[in-house]
Amino acid sequence: MEVYEDLRGFPLNQQLRLLRYRHELTQGELAKEIKTTKVSISEWENGKRIPVGRTIERIRQYYGLPIGFLTIDETEEQLLN
Repeated sequence: MEVYEDLRGFPLNQQLRLLRYRHELTQGELAKEIKTTKVSISEWENGKRIPVGRTIERIRQYYGLPIGFLTIDETEEQLLN
């Protein structure tokens, strides 16, 4: 888990992109693994949408991240409203 400590402080969209790059996955490959679409991955990584609920949990589980990772900050929360 220490491997991901350097992601803290980055916006969620950048964390998601960096995780995918580090695991050498395409958006399509990740989408299949977490049961979503390539379009959704693209929107998350570009800050247009935010994964929530079960989806964020599937992402955490896939990468083996603890609960404290992939949290939404105040700016990103505005996308939910």
